Amino acid sequence: MAEEAAGWGGREAGEIFSACRLLFSDPAYMGRIQDMIRREQVSAEYGVFSVSEALFQEFCSMEEEYLRARSADIRDAELRLLRLLGDEAEGEVSPGPCILFAEELLPGDLLKLSPKDLLAVVTRQGSSLSHAAILARTMGIPAVTGIDLPQEAEGRLAAVEGDAGFVWLEPDQEKLSSLRKKQAESARETEELLALKDLPAVSKSGRRIRLYANIGGLSDLKEALSRGAEGVGLFRTEFLYLGRTAPPGEEEQFQIYRAAAEALRGKPLILRTFDIGADKQVSYLQQEREENPAMGYRGIRIGLDRPELLKPQLRAALRAGLYGNLSIMYPMITSIRELSGLRRLLREAEEELLQEGLPFRKGIRQGVMIETPAAAVTADLLIREADFFSIGTNDLTQYTYAADRQNHRLAGCGDPSREALLRLIRYTVKAAHKAGKEAAVCGELAADRSLTGFFLELGIDELSVSPGMLLPLRKGIREEA
Repeated sequence: MAEEAAGWGGREAGEIFSACRLLFSDPAYMGRIQDMIRREQVSAEYGVFSVSEALFQEFCSMEEEYLRARSADIRDAELRLLRLLGDEAEGEVSPGPCILFAEELLPGDLLKLSPKDLLAVVTRQGSSLSHAAILARTMGIPAVTGIDLPQEAEGRLAAVEGDAGFVWLEPDQEKLSSLRKKQAESARETEELLALKDLPAVSKSGRRIRLYANIGGLSDLKEALSRGAEGVGLFRTEFLYLGRTAPPGEEEQFQIYRAAAEALRGKPLILRTFDIGADKQVSYLQQEREENPAMGYRGIRIGLDRPELLKPQLRAALRAGLYGNLSIMYPMITSIRELSGLRRLLREAEEELLQEGLPFRKGIRQGVMIETPAAAVTADLLIREADFFSIGTNDLTQYTYAADRQNHRLAGCGDPSREALLRLIRYTVKAAHKAGKEAAVCGELAADRSLTGFFLELGIDELSVSPGMLLPLRKGIREEA
């Protein structure tokens, strides 16, 4: 399947199926199924269903959209196993040129359809970040999710605007003419954006800012590089820890970090140490239920409390540092004491590697994520022990305005002008620059075009955004006065 997909959309399309392959070889998944079959004497099909559904619900309940989208990979693996156990053959479907309406679409489903026959895909369930949606885009097929599907759509004329997420049934001639005009304009805009891929992000007044990518894995990195990423400003390593019965080992992490560093060929790679906890719970920590997990036992609080979890990651990062321009970044810092403890833990990891005769990168850069008001207002103290700052605006916003990001009723809370938040950002950047060190923004606001002028004026050294936002943001910066 991977080879077939790669034939359509290149190596990146083929690697969409790596999640399924990894699940089939992961004892945290297959082992749980086998244990259930032995322990409870259930059928293989029931074991696959029960374990997969529990894992599926775990991912569905996560706050971050990227993580929720990975639930589709669990479902894909589950259905594929159930089909194999039931000896159900999968034939190719050739419906002819059409727009496909479906309840849900998995990557394997797309392989049953000829790309030349598929004009667009519309589903009720799923996410724009799901592997099926990514694969569709790689194949050049517009995909819209979250649409209530009409019962009587079969055989009728429909139109899909993938970027905007709109679907029309029986559009009139005026609408069709308007959409065809948009089609032509979109093709021109795509060409213009791609032409900017290798140009620097410099405003008209000459202000320069580097554009990095936020990634969750190697597949994201390939998309980022294809869109002109100058580095990775945030590698969310906690994705490696989720959906398992045990944390990833040092060697597994080393291989992944090394592959990322080598793929970047000298461009910066900033690994954020695992930020598990809060909305990213893992079963093997056996954490107690917390009334307010966003302010609870998470991130470096777990790492400092349980160094046996964090130290393998630090060792893996130190070893991978020999293969590229790699830095380490610590999330959820609130005090100089925490940062000092983390630096001490890194020194211990270095000493262990030295004693074991394992090569590693000496003097690796260590940064701090500014995600709490406590970190922002003590930035002048933290920068004495940090090599750089990266401002995580997602958490910094919720903690500044005491508004839980997961509570939809609080969406309008806080100052519409964001003055309190912008003051914290301004103070953080000034503290870093006064010490001769760099400050970046890696939260959602980094891609907010209404703040681009503010970031340029403030002298932010880099903005780190999702791969899909790199080209539009580069264009916006170059158009900024």
